[in-house]
Amino acid sequence: AARQRELRAALAALGVQTPLADGINLWLPVADERDAVVRLAAAGIRVATGSPFYATPEDSAGAIRVTVGVMTGEAAPVAAALADVVADAVAR
Repeated sequence: AARQRELRAALAALGVQTPLADGINLWLPVADERDAVVRLAAAGIRVATGSPFYATPEDSAGAIRVTVGVMTGEAAPVAAALADVVADAVAR
């Protein structure tokens, strides 16, 4: 819970609101799930596409699932990378 609060606070400091959360997972809207996963992986951050977790494909508006329970290190660099992919979603 502490890591989730830390990451949420770091994202909020960058202007990113995190309305979707469940336990150790944080859900963030993205324009393209696959692109977000690839970009974040290139930055050393592993996330999951959100669509497999929705009941139907129509329910998925494009999101990634960030499991903060396995996050190590400081939240600020992770938040900065996440904020970049979220900003792309907002810009489209």
